Amino acid sequence: MTVKIKLNDPVYKMLEKLSKEDKTTVENYIQIAVYEKMSSLNALSYIEERAKKAKIEDFEKLLKKVPSIQPLEGDEKD
Repeated sequence: MTVKIKLNDPVYKMLEKLSKEDKTTVENYIQIAVYEKMSSLNALSYIEERAKKAKIEDFEKLLKKVPSIQPLEGDEKD
């Protein structure tokens, strides 16, 4: 399927620059960007649906299984 879109000059110039850096065409760059955006929205929806099913009691039960130890070097709170 072919879709025509109108882009203002600054946006198109940025697309040209970014697609060259990515060693691809403007068309392919746009297609990848659209796919990535759709994927992130789908992931967000999935996480929101999973969160609706979550129970705080289950989370608290899981937290009780975490050992009470000192953090590894570099993982300390500031």
